[in-house]
Amino acid sequence: MPDPISYLKASIAAVVASAMIVLVFRLIMRKSMHSVAAVSCVLAVGVGIVTGCRVLQFSWTWPPANALNRFLLIVLPATVILELLAAILGGGEAVNVRILGYSAPKRCGSLCALGFRLALYASVGRILLHDSVYLGDVSRGGDLGSGHPDAWNFAQTVAVFGGSFAGLIAIWGLLCRLSERAAAGSITLSLAMVIQGTGLATMMAGYIKGGSAAIPLAAALVGATFASQLLAKVVDGFDKKYLRGTIGIGVIGLCSLLCIGHYFGQLTGLRAIVLFLTPLLCWISELPGLRARPAWQKSAARMIAVTIVLSAVLFVAKQDFDREMAPLLRSVSSSDTERSLTAASSSKPSADPGVPFASKSGEKVADGRMSRTGRSRVVQTNTVKQRI
Repeated sequence: MPDPISYLKASIAAVVASAMIVLVFRLIMRKSMHSVAAVSCVLAVGVGIVTGCRVLQFSWTWPPANALNRFLLIVLPATVILELLAAILGGGEAVNVRILGYSAPKRCGSLCALGFRLALYASVGRILLHDSVYLGDVSRGGDLGSGHPDAWNFAQTVAVFGGSFAGLIAIWGLLCRLSERAAAGSITLSLAMVIQGTGLATMMAGYIKGGSAAIPLAAALVGATFASQLLAKVVDGFDKKYLRGTIGIGVIGLCSLLCIGHYFGQLTGLRAIVLFLTPLLCWISELPGLRARPAWQKSAARMIAVTIVLSAVLFVAKQDFDREMAPLLRSVSSSDTERSLTAASSSKPSADPGVPFASKSGEKVADGRMSRTGRSRVVQTNTVKQRI
């Protein structure tokens, strides 16, 4: 079952860890903070994520066995490394690169970072869906669309991966463009809100452990953003262009969590698309009536717009949960209570070890290796039990 105390501890730990990294960089670098501001923000988010995941006791086994592990062990580390390279090669200041005595253009570092970014964005979907029913037996050397009735054909695979790649590039580019204007911190805060909302929606869709992965990421973004806002009072322009790295991590994390919630949980496609596009509501601050407003009013308008959409999505998700998932949870709880009473009366240890995520069958269900179509109520009950 969900443990709100653990979630709160993980959130506090991630916020404190990420904020401390930014503040420590400020104390160490002092006057040269401008040159490492982007690096400090990216490192802060990475440290915050690791801290929060350790509090939640996520497994770090290699090779990763399911999509959630691949997100934590491959996608997130690769994204942090990418944003660090982008901050170093083409961050706040243009970089001069000399090759064989020739001075390359100042934007050479930015182009290299962009190439790495395109490669990562194109491979995120393939990494998360590796060895799943949607790709059939392609992971084992077979053909696309073979081995399972839910497997995609070639056209479906190209459409899903191509659409996710185009969406990632578009949202990242638009948010980074907006961050060059006033109130950049509100963009990362809005991203954190959407990521946390995605986690809640995924939990209510039945995949509790997958939804809880959003907590460290959202909290780390919040900690780094608040620390950067604090430093903005001391270092002029700190938050105007050095939060790009945090935006990149947030966009990749949001897309990955939505992919996990939809393909390996019960998060509907329409709900996932709405959540994915919600951060673009930050552009509401550029409407004619708001464009000339002070920065704090722009921030308020962005976060209010995001909050309204998130509230609507979570309200509908809660209704679906009460109608479909809550009865299954009650039946699982009743069966566990009866089993415990029976075991206690017979003075024998229970046959249920009480560690739901250690079950291999549970991992298969969570990984989507079972068809989502035509499930019986018994299979749904077992799915919920394994994910809780």
